[in-house]
Amino acid sequence: MTKKDKIIEIWNLINDSSRILIISHKNPDWDTLWAWTAWYEYLKSAWKKVTVACESLIPEMLSFIPNTEFYKTDFNLEDFDLVIINDAWAKAIAWFIETHPELYEKRIPTINIDHHKSNDMYWTINLVELVSSTTCLVHDIFEELWYKIAPNTATSLLTWIYTDTWSFKHSNTDSYTLRIASKLMSRWANLKKITKNCFQTTKIPTMKLWWRVLSNIFRNEEWITTSVIKQEDFDETWSKYEDLTWVVDYLNSVPWSQYSILLTERDWKIKWSLRTEWDIDLTEIAWKFWWWWHKKASWFTIPWRLQKEIRRTVVE
Repeated sequence: MTKKDKIIEIWNLINDSSRILIISHKNPDWDTLWAWTAWYEYLKSAWKKVTVACESLIPEMLSFIPNTEFYKTDFNLEDFDLVIINDAWAKAIAWFIETHPELYEKRIPTINIDHHKSNDMYWTINLVELVSSTTCLVHDIFEELWYKIAPNTATSLLTWIYTDTWSFKHSNTDSYTLRIASKLMSRWANLKKITKNCFQTTKIPTMKLWWRVLSNIFRNEEWITTSVIKQEDFDETWSKYEDLTWVVDYLNSVPWSQYSILLTERDWKIKWSLRTEWDIDLTEIAWKFWWWWHKKASWFTIPWRLQKEIRRTVVE
């Protein structure tokens, strides 16, 4: 089935539905948020009853995006006749897997839109392509459906394209990505607002946390750059988990590093964030720990506590 065929099926499901549920994945990142804020405005314009479900409060730094305030932390699946899931590369990462197992019975049609190689293609319609951002695919759906993208929607879509490519610096920036960004700019996406809130606004607690990350950097003999953040670092700097956004990219900028690792201690678990600009497939590391993501950006979580000198043991 071609991409156009899948978009036609998506349209048919939307057209036949009146009550639509949009769901973010577990530990929602920016891609899933911007996708659902764009969907929200589009479906509202089509006179659909729309509900957005998200497991946690939206971080303050993301509140500048239109429609982020319209969400609930729970839902009754029986109230809907269609579900849309964005950026969920495996059914196991959905936050409702314990609270709403009935969703996995597929009694209600579910649209899955994603850009991860590891997607398990579990849902009714799976529009999955290896592009820079899920929001690129959402844009393509809107364009195919002749939807005149409004400025708020354009800003939502451009935000993650701009940030997921780290302001078009990452290797996932290609002509397709830039072409969509250009179209969104022509639809009055507010790039000035995006750059100010994402890259030019940093609070003092965030800076203090980043200082600890940068102070802990070391590079081993195999040219792997590593840093560590412990639970006490968050407590002592009065910072939040989301304040670590982008800092791993700075680790990745150390010259000649094969790849970088940021170890983050949280709730008796350690999150491993891996980045590279070299021709290295980081999913080959991540899948060994029951996870994978992108070739040049992967992560996984294991139950563990950071101890003294743990960094060198970790790299080995």
